[in-house]
Amino acid sequence: MAEEVSDLIKLGILIKSSETTFSGLTMVAFPSPLHYDLVLYTVLHRQMKLDQTRDCFERTLKEMVLRMSPRLLQDTTPVDGIPYECQWQDQCCASFRAMSQSPITTQYDRQYNQRAYLDLYVNDLQWGIELIRQGGGKRLEEYVECFRSLDERYCNIPLEEYAVLNFTNQVPDNATLDIFDHVWHLVYNETYTEVTVHRKDKPPAKW
Repeated sequence: MAEEVSDLIKLGILIKSSETTFSGLTMVAFPSPLHYDLVLYTVLHRQMKLDQTRDCFERTLKEMVLRMSPRLLQDTTPVDGIPYECQWQDQCCASFRAMSQSPITTQYDRQYNQRAYLDLYVNDLQWGIELIRQGGGKRLEEYVECFRSLDERYCNIPLEEYAVLNFTNQVPDNATLDIFDHVWHLVYNETYTEVTVHRKDKPPAKW
């Protein structure tokens, strides 16, 4: 890590701002707000190489969530009333397209004349992603059942991996966690700058 920072200083991307007296650690900073914006843009738009593995699928979901804009998420969250799920779906799709050139289909399954459509489908890898805002109880169960039952809505979709992303401000109880294997409960803070992920049989992970 020290070598990487030293290289960034040589390139002029970071500069030494101060040096502590006791520990000898050097504090670094961006030379200007423009440098910060350029680095942030590069990070948010770097490409990922995807492959058809469970590990890659989970890393991709994490990367997609981290690239979603906190400002836009706040703007599309009403104080009262029904959450704006469609805008969150748009954010997920935009995040995915920024990190991968793999073709995706939104609102997948129209050709089967179903009454509902899969939010995001990665065509070449056969990954399905469903998004729900403030999901819980019977409503969340209905979303999961779309994948699990052979006679349900997504039975005609080829799926190697799938997940239901439940964006919420409520920490799920143990009973809810134990029921669903493929649900990621993404609990945000008030500013949407930090999210804690709750999943079955896994410790909470803070991103």
